[in-house]
Amino acid sequence: MKKFILIFIIFTVSKSYSCTCARGNTVESFMEYEAVFKAKVISENEHYPNSKTPKIITLEITEVFKGNPTKTLMIERGKCHTVAPKLNTEWIIFTSKNDKGIYFLEDCNASFTLEPNKYTQESNQRFNYWSQNIKDKIEVLSLLSKTNDLNFQLPRIISKDNQNLISFLKSLPKEKFINDFGLYIIKFNTDRSVKEIVTLNSLGEEVDSVVEIYYKYRADWQYRDVDKREDDFKDGDSFSVILTKNQLFENLWDKMKKQYK
Repeated sequence: MKKFILIFIIFTVSKSYSCTCARGNTVESFMEYEAVFKAKVISENEHYPNSKTPKIITLEITEVFKGNPTKTLMIERGKCHTVAPKLNTEWIIFTSKNDKGIYFLEDCNASFTLEPNKYTQESNQRFNYWSQNIKDKIEVLSLLSKTNDLNFQLPRIISKDNQNLISFLKSLPKEKFINDFGLYIIKFNTDRSVKEIVTLNSLGEEVDSVVEIYYKYRADWQYRDVDKREDDFKDGDSFSVILTKNQLFENLWDKMKKQYK
């Protein structure tokens, strides 16, 4: 499973600052936040001084995936990546309460816009890829919102690159993939061995069996927390895997690389 890392570097005359925003996949984000929902910004109530960045916004909530969201959100302006939904834009919002009990969007928040940017709209290929990616994320959230057994201790585990699995799945005929995405939860024993692989959304019997075999015998799992021993897994620790046809068969970036070789 690949993770996307955004790096923003700000230069000044005397010093420079850098930061990294690294988010987990849609499952991890869903588990991390108290409320997840779809909404449209209907007013910017307050702005930061001498800035176009809104500080308080009011939302029209159109669909709730998790929790009991509020219509008013506070935006926390940070030095890394401030998520600032603007007036009349639609978003998928991930939010939790701060120490004052107010729902807010923190620096590097997982929320994402449902509005394509100008660069995306300039190309049908880019727009189609973006649209399918958004559709997949929303379908994953919808599935999770209807799933009762979500007692997974999720974002503890990381794995190494899954490129071998991706390459093998690409070799299967596309018609073998019965849904747009597959969603799998890998549960561990305390000795780092795989206890169980739960299929929350199937890509098809043949594809699911490949995924199960691939992950069942892997041993290169690690804790994210630096103070944890690699072999010190707790019973119930889990890892989420999302595989989409969009990623496997419509990989825009691979096509662009070949085009400009």
